[in-house]
Order: sequence, then structure tokens, then C-alpha cells
Amino acid sequence: MSQNDFLSFCMVTDDKYEPAWFHEEIADRLQKAYEDLKKGESTYLVIEVGPRHGKSEIASVKFPAWVLGLSDS
Repeated sequence: MSQNDFLSFCMVTDDKYEPAWFHEEIADRLQKAYEDLKKGESTYLVIEVGPRHGKSEIASVKFPAWVLGLSDS
């Protein structure tokens, strides 16, 4: 499941990770942006959340790891 769903990947790879509603939203939008990019569509995503809410961790650490681990990349 974690190979097809980015948020599941986040939870599987970090057993202490407890996503809030905005983490779910960020994960969904990142995954959709990646799928759009694979289709050749241009995509931009701006993430605006207060400091120390985990936006850098999810977007700059976990997301690239998930994408690199996909079998179709």
C-alpha cells in the first residue's frame, strides 16, 4: 500500500509519525502533482504552513524518498 500512497509511506517509514489534517492535504497534493508531472502536465505547488509543522520534512525528505523508491521511476 505504501508504494501507491504517499501518506501511507510516511506512516510506514516513521512509526512515530502522526499526520494532522494538513499533512494529509499536503501528501495528497504532492502525490497528485507527481502523477500530473508523469502525464506531462506542468504543475506548481505552494505549501504555506507555519514554522515547525513538518512541511519541509514531508516535501523535501519523505516525498523524494517515496518517488525514488517507486518501481516506475
